[in-house]
Amino acid sequence: MIMRILLLLATVLMSVVARGEPLQLYVAAEGNDAGTGASVNESFATLQRARDEIRKRKPHGAIVHVRGGTYRLAEPLTLGAEDSGEADAPIVYEAGALSETPVISGGVAITGWRANGHGWWE
Repeated sequence: MIMRILLLLATVLMSVVARGEPLQLYVAAEGNDAGTGASVNESFATLQRARDEIRKRKPHGAIVHVRGGTYRLAEPLTLGAEDSGEADAPIVYEAGALSETPVISGGVAITGWRANGHGWWE
């Protein structure tokens, strides 16, 4: 009986070790997509770059820490089924810290407006 329990524990432990920790990546508005994304100092600049790195590495789970700032998207960020991970190893995008607020914007700034003196802008 003890041998069975030890064998079961060894199997569970080997499974946990084989899967390892989830991949940790960092994205910052002032980052650089040529970086590694592996630390705050090597942050990627875009969510697309983090997504592509996860797709390339195919890890068993990942956490993307998105630092505070505004991320202006030139095109939609497309995520498919392969970008969600597995039930026991999800791929998660989260704020880099509780005090930070990342803003993902697909909007375009419209400039050059001026008041026309009649309560309207033109």
